[in-house]
Amino acid sequence: MTTNASRKKPTTLRRLNLWLSAVLVVALITPVGAEDAPSTAFPSFRHVDPDAFQNSQSPNLVVVLNADNDFAPWSFQGEDGDLRGIAVELAQAACSEAQLACTLQPAAFADLLPSLRSGAAQGLVAGPKLDAALATEFAMTRPYFRTLGRFIVRSGSSLPAPDVRSLAGRRIGFRSNTQHARFLETYYSRSALTPFDDANAMLEALRTGQVDTVFGDAVQLSYWLKGGASRGCCNFLGKAFLHRETFSRSLSFMLRRDAPDLRAKLDAALDRLEAKGATAEIFARYLPASVW
Repeated sequence: MTTNASRKKPTTLRRLNLWLSAVLVVALITPVGAEDAPSTAFPSFRHVDPDAFQNSQSPNLVVVLNADNDFAPWSFQGEDGDLRGIAVELAQAACSEAQLACTLQPAAFADLLPSLRSGAAQGLVAGPKLDAALATEFAMTRPYFRTLGRFIVRSGSSLPAPDVRSLAGRRIGFRSNTQHARFLETYYSRSALTPFDDANAMLEALRTGQVDTVFGDAVQLSYWLKGGASRGCCNFLGKAFLHRETFSRSLSFMLRRDAPDLRAKLDAALDRLEAKGATAEIFARYLPASVW
């Protein structure tokens, strides 16, 4: 079923829940340095290759793309059964740019990889977490997003920035046994690291002043900040962090290796979408606030 994405932001679905999805991309700050940029500017998640723009269209080529039906805000089914989400709209726009006749189909998470392996689909828009084995088995477009980490603080906090020196001795809340925990243990050992097994307890501890700041996934935290549970208590501190060795991972379209031309055409189309601002518009329709 070819679907038309809604302009509405996703409502509460299983994977829109703050802590049930895997951590989700180019950050403007790293653990050891910063690149100053406006917080509202859409960062360049992919290197745009103008030379690839030429000869990238294939009229009437039919392509079946599957997407996770419960992975908001990236891909999910609305109440009407249509697919929506950032990855879905990006795929639709990329297919249009490349003049590909794409059919986007929802699928349960467990059925995504089997559909690609069997040839029932030529690509997956969103769902499986990329690892070394999958990167060898399948072809990937260049990333359209990379996972970001961010600190949040109570409104009116005196903390000037989220750097190591500013947070020395401060109580940092985080989820235990996560990649975000690894990052903090590596770079923020001078802080009072405060692990939580429960995300709601961690965020409530920030709201009530039991910790000075919380560190976690930027997209997930943005929904909490703008949702009712936060009671408008808190804000992001500084800009976002990128750390490929721990919490940052790439989000890409996953394709069969027997269709190399398809990857080239989608990559060229994704480049054009980012270059002309269409990618930024799609992200803005689904995210409650800038996460970078």
